[in-house]
Amino acid sequence: MLISQFTKHVHMLVLFWLLLLCYMPTFSAERYAIIIGVSEYPNLDKALSLVGPSNDAFLLRSFLQDQAFADDYITMLTDDRPEDQLPTKRNIIAAIESTLERSQDGDFVYLHFSGHGSQEPAESTDDELDGLNEIFLPRDTGSWNRKVKHVENAISDNVISTYLRKFRKKGVFVWLVFDSCHSGSMTRSQWQGRKVKASDLGIPTTRSTVQDKNSPIHSLSTTDDTGYVAFFAAQTTEETPEMKLPVNAKIPKVYGLFTFNLIQAVASNPSATYRQLADQIVQNYMAHPWYGSVPVFVGGGLDRPILGADETTHGKVIRQWIISRSDSDYEISAGYLHGINAGARLAVLNRPTDDTDNAIGYVTVEDSQPAFSTLAIGESEDLALRSLDDIPELAYARLIDPGIALGLTVSALTGDNIKSTEHGNKVIAKIKEDMSEMINWVNPAQPADFRILDTGKALVLLSDGETLPCAYGDCNQDTDRKKYIKVPLTGSIVKDALALSKNLQVIAKALNLIRLGTVLGGDGLATSLEVKRAKTGINETFDVTEVPTLYEGDSLSLKVANYLEEPLDITVLFVGSDYSIDVVFPRNGKFNRFMEEEETTIELGKINVDTTGVERLIILSSIASKGSAAVNYNFLAQSGLVKRRNARKAGSLDALLDDAGFSQANIKRRSIPVEESINSKGDIHTLSWITSERP
Repeated sequence: MLISQFTKHVHMLVLFWLLLLCYMPTFSAERYAIIIGVSEYPNLDKALSLVGPSNDAFLLRSFLQDQAFADDYITMLTDDRPEDQLPTKRNIIAAIESTLERSQDGDFVYLHFSGHGSQEPAESTDDELDGLNEIFLPRDTGSWNRKVKHVENAISDNVISTYLRKFRKKGVFVWLVFDSCHSGSMTRSQWQGRKVKASDLGIPTTRSTVQDKNSPIHSLSTTDDTGYVAFFAAQTTEETPEMKLPVNAKIPKVYGLFTFNLIQAVASNPSATYRQLADQIVQNYMAHPWYGSVPVFVGGGLDRPILGADETTHGKVIRQWIISRSDSDYEISAGYLHGINAGARLAVLNRPTDDTDNAIGYVTVEDSQPAFSTLAIGESEDLALRSLDDIPELAYARLIDPGIALGLTVSALTGDNIKSTEHGNKVIAKIKEDMSEMINWVNPAQPADFRILDTGKALVLLSDGETLPCAYGDCNQDTDRKKYIKVPLTGSIVKDALALSKNLQVIAKALNLIRLGTVLGGDGLATSLEVKRAKTGINETFDVTEVPTLYEGDSLSLKVANYLEEPLDITVLFVGSDYSIDVVFPRNGKFNRFMEEEETTIELGKINVDTTGVERLIILSSIASKGSAAVNYNFLAQSGLVKRRNARKAGSLDALLDDAGFSQANIKRRSIPVEESINSKGDIHTLSWITSERP
């Protein structure tokens, strides 16, 4: 009996590893990583110190080790380490040169920079159209040196480009990641921007020669070389934040928003291409109300598999794990870095090859850590699994719902310079009571979708990326012109609470629809945004990985191609920065069924600046049933919120949408049943842009 049981276990382990080898990427060359995290700047003002870069670095090292990177091939440069491992300019350059010397043709090098960024005047505008060099600030960064016209010990993009060319000359593929930024103006303590103002470094003021101040001017973007890719957390005029993540963790830690999203995207699908990875990162950004920066992805190698995997690698990773038992808990070796959040639901299977329909029960994630999660018993209905102790040895947990919560996370802002009124507090208290199913209330120091600021005259709703109105924060021309979502206070608690409730419901419905797109992207539908510039007449094309800046008069059209061998019913919605949802296709009774291999262009009209900020197209598609009427989702439309300037006027997919709050009065905070939606072949694609007034 003991021998047969042991033999059974051996067979199961062999089967597991064979299955894993079929789906995991393979590697045929050496892989190197240089991870730089600069949190401390002894030569600069103490207020410029960061927290997240060191956390980014150690999280990345742990993740890369899980991805089979050898310890001897990972170089870490962070604070609180021996002198030769501190992230100084000398050590950074030495690490790059050492790796350059060791690497050979066909090898892979990952370079990650977390820390402050800035800009300084360029000696020439030949390769810097805006007259500025982007610079990364090592630990020993000083101030502007007038004699050499350079920030002391800063590393410019030109230096990085030089080393990139040297790697490429040897035939080494390079993946560059910069989680740093420049510019911006921030106000709140919930997050911190990774930027240093030019004035903090003593850099002389220069005037940019670029009219489009949001253009991603990176010198690395001028080549189509397929031997590199570069990911930037922000465009050159923007800042990228670090904040407490993940949002729904019991004890979140401070990480760079970009680094955290990048690791999650890779962990969720390590066999993806860089372009697919970029797509997922953009979708995740757009699902979080952070609009302070837009990532940029460049390089000719975007369609190669990530992390140096072989070009012949196919298939997706099986989203299932062996259930193991620790001293007191049942666990799986996947956590929030793998997209597994608290509340996630998994099917328990006897064998890794079993269909989900043959599950013996269900478990939920009770607590999610970076690389593991503890389990609790889930609803098993009439199935055999009644408690965790009923889980058989070598059972598997297969993900069917990653635990992406719907609804809103909200906090009320307080502080020395913020005076909450008794009336405003009563309105918020009533909202907490009446909307407990929809809203998760957190304290001001925790991450939140929105924060409520009581000005005495109105309740202002602020997203994470928004600055405070002039009376409560730094006041400049931009914040003075800024439009805000405001609920004027009338003196009636019931009336004001009702108005605030309507605002929050409109926001929640729009955000929930956007969040569905982070888990329901499909390969059968291809979409791109076609733009004709009003000022120049030039035509431009943008895919899902790009977030362009558009101006008044620019003409938009959507190109849609159905690459499936089945017809699709397609609905296109416009989600404005005011959280309005408008139907742009089909309208006026137009037929919205796209046949196999059909391509078409849908004219969308021209941009206006009645509202500005991040705006989106949501493209919903579902497999069309033979002989059935075409399905559309026009019922999702809703009016938006009026934004006012400061002190001035200005199938299963159906079930998902039901959960998102489009057919019920109160939006329940529950997770997205992904497995069910995938089985029904319902997909959501999102294309985003920023509508801006011309500078």
